[in-house]
Amino acid sequence: MWNEKCLDVRYRRAEGAVERQLQPLGLVLKAGVWYLVAQVGDQPRTYRVSNIIDLAVTEESFKRPKDFDLARFWVTSSRAFETSVYHSNATLRVTARGLAKLDVLGSPVARAAAETATRRMPTAGSASTIPIESIDRAASDLIALGATPRSSNPRNCARGSS
Repeated sequence: MWNEKCLDVRYRRAEGAVERQLQPLGLVLKAGVWYLVAQVGDQPRTYRVSNIIDLAVTEESFKRPKDFDLARFWVTSSRAFETSVYHSNATLRVTARGLAKLDVLGSPVARAAAETATRRMPTAGSASTIPIESIDRAASDLIALGATPRSSNPRNCARGSS
């Protein structure tokens, strides 16, 4: 990156492995996950480092765009990505403690939960609607937050809706 040398990478995607020549612009650590921001042609893109299968530094040089701002790019692209992955909604019954834990699922989820929370009921919690990628992913994410004895009741589980 510092020497402005191109990278030849083989990268794992959902459709299979692809090969790219990248011009590395920066590394970002978000929630314990490393991302490489690199230019392909004239377009900066983001690559999850753990999905890089092979990487080789080439002898080919490139010029870093003078106006490229890694922090600004990251904020803009992160927001666009976060909103693009949600394809549905889930309605949850959540306590105040549970509402606070939703922050680990990302700011769009936490914000939506807080904005849609109904009046808190003493024993059942609040009803909140959050954006989700899929029912399977939401179930996995919510279970990972930790269950309370009350959440083992099937009536208190998330319901997916389109």
